[in-house]
Amino acid sequence: RRGTYHHLLLSPGPSHRPYGNMSDLEAKFEAATKAVSALTSLSDAIKLKFYGLYKQATVGDNTTDKPGLFDMKGKAKWEAWTAVKGKDKATAMQEYIALYEEVSK
Repeated sequence: RRGTYHHLLLSPGPSHRPYGNMSDLEAKFEAATKAVSALTSLSDAIKLKFYGLYKQATVGDNTTDKPGLFDMKGKAKWEAWTAVKGKDKATAMQEYIALYEEVSK
């Protein structure tokens, strides 16, 4: 005799990701990146956080050489990206979106 709930055992069930599947997350990430570029009153520290998370989400871990002593802007960007080293793409995207939601309140 076949159980009436047999089909439930085979179904994948709901996703446990807060943003559903990866394409949903990517769409929200893309929307957030466009919205962030329109924000004009961000501090340099916040801009660097966005930069690091963006690079981590789109490129992965920073494997570039550290910029020279006199390249202050390049060094700050390099350090912001290196600070999020090891985060996977989805986590970096989620943190970028969360940071946008926090600063756009």
